[in-house]
Amino acid sequence: MTPRFVSVFARPELSALARDELALLGVYARRLPPARALVVHPHLSGLKLPLDLPGVEVTRLHVQGGRLEGDRSCLPHRLPWAEGSFDLVQVQHVGEVLAPVDAFAVEIERVTAPGGIVLWSGLNALGAWHPWCRWRNEVSLGRLTAARLRRLLARSGLEVETAHRVGAFWPRDAAAGVSSGAAVDLFRAAWVLAANKRRAPATLLPHRASRLRAMPPRRLIAAASRRASA
Repeated sequence: MTPRFVSVFARPELSALARDELALLGVYARRLPPARALVVHPHLSGLKLPLDLPGVEVTRLHVQGGRLEGDRSCLPHRLPWAEGSFDLVQVQHVGEVLAPVDAFAVEIERVTAPGGIVLWSGLNALGAWHPWCRWRNEVSLGRLTAARLRRLLARSGLEVETAHRVGAFWPRDAAAGVSSGAAVDLFRAAWVLAANKRRAPATLLPHRASRLRAMPPRRLIAAASRRASA
């Protein structure tokens, strides 16, 4: 995987957007019993953002130099957890700072428990944030579209159930805490896909045949009947 510039995600505008996305994590956590969650941030600064997840054991990672650091140190395509370790996973803008993400998506599916939820966010290609990053910060971020990620997740065994649009239309509004009206939903800062890991189909146990007694030959039955009548 090739690391890209990620310092832009430490800016107050991107931090405000990240907080909006993390608020969704709390919404989905309330649907689940106390569980384990994995959160992957695009930058070290994401570790400072507050999480409202009472009763949930949270593991937090961030992208750094093509690796994932934080509570554990690992490669994106080789996560150090067993299958089904997390009930809730949030991936923030990894598609903007690492490329490609195909193998990482496969690993995310692997460590998500059956029935678990994955929230994956990216910058809206129709919004003002990509041009702003290039103009204001001289940074060209990767472009992972929601449509491509949807296909990628489906191939990995994750079925998208909902697409959210979050964040302000203008970056300066995000930093100032100004919310955008519903009329600009299509152009909001970011999309967040909520995907469900399909449960394995129930395995039907073979029907255990009842033990049948072997019937004696017909001529033996007749002989036994004659003896009984004698």
